[in-house]
Amino acid sequence: MFYSTQLLSKKGPLGTAWIAGHSMSKKLSKKKVMKTSIVVICKDLGIHIGKFALPVRASLVLGATIILQRKSVYLLFDALDLKKKMDSSRRTGRPTAIDMREVP
Repeated sequence: MFYSTQLLSKKGPLGTAWIAGHSMSKKLSKKKVMKTSIVVICKDLGIHIGKFALPVRASLVLGATIILQRKSVYLLFDALDLKKKMDSSRRTGRPTAIDMREVP
């Protein structure tokens, strides 16, 4: 089978990786990327890998890699933002509240 429409649909288990691999992640929002689990994508890819042709497999692996890269960039920006807030708090000499809520 060349590809499975149930697995590669937008709401399917590999849909986010499929979209990221084909549109070079321009259509994925930060919320969608952060909600996606790389572990689940890799497990689903391992289970269903024999159902896809080689070019489809390559697109799915590329999509998983793009999602992981974007998650890493978001984590880096959050860490740098927190560091900047902590440095400005230390410079002023008075503690400021730093919001540590988890972003959905």
